[in-house]
Amino acid sequence: MAGYRTERTFAGKTSQEIFEATRKTIDDLAHRYSLKHEPEAARLRGKVSRMGTEGIYQVVGEKLTLDLAFSFVIPGAVRRRVETEVNERLDALFS
Repeated sequence: MAGYRTERTFAGKTSQEIFEATRKTIDDLAHRYSLKHEPEAARLRGKVSRMGTEGIYQVVGEKLTLDLAFSFVIPGAVRRRVETEVNERLDALFS
């Protein structure tokens, strides 16, 4: 599987604020790409999945980490499009 990792630090935001904003963003992306989204609010993490794709996100303090794994059956153009959209949305999380 091809992997992708991104991290963001949101100084001045609580871990709960970061998690909620991320959860909403991931909900939108999951709907758009027909992914199953399983947030775990109590643990400040979540999982998205679909055949050929799996992702995990977690908030620790002011830091958000998102890992995506794509099966080799997912075309590179699709992976890059998803990565670009994820980056754009995370960059605008509190804008």
